[in-house]
Amino acid sequence: SQYRDRPWKFPRFARDVELAPPTEVRLNHGNVNRPAFKLRDSPLRGMEALTTAVRDCSAQLFILQLPSVIALSRQFTTRFEEEFRLEMETFAKRHGAVFLDYNQVDLGLITDQFRDWNHLNYEGAEILSDHLARQVIAPRMASRR
Repeated sequence: SQYRDRPWKFPRFARDVELAPPTEVRLNHGNVNRPAFKLRDSPLRGMEALTTAVRDCSAQLFILQLPSVIALSRQFTTRFEEEFRLEMETFAKRHGAVFLDYNQVDLGLITDQFRDWNHLNYEGAEILSDHLARQVIAPRMASRR
């Protein structure tokens, strides 16, 4: 509620995307046998504590991977992204949660709806929030009645 007004825009971002498209980051420095992503240790304990707290409230946990310009601008996904998605899907299934990767959902987002490479601006957030409310949460609430 404190952010009712639209925040100021970043006029250079559209130019930066045009002049310097994202490049692929090398992971694991050539160590192909090591997983690029693995949920373990304290992040895993934190996620499990969160799922317990949500379950104790009789609520549904939604785990979201928010969209990024980098992921949406490519025609393929990286090994890291695939491993992350698989790990999150497995965790969600095991704990009765819902995992939704918004880099895999076509919301029709364009560069102008991002604040920077990894964050939506006000307009982009409205689009994602509307989809989440109407297409994801509302049907689940209706089926629980």
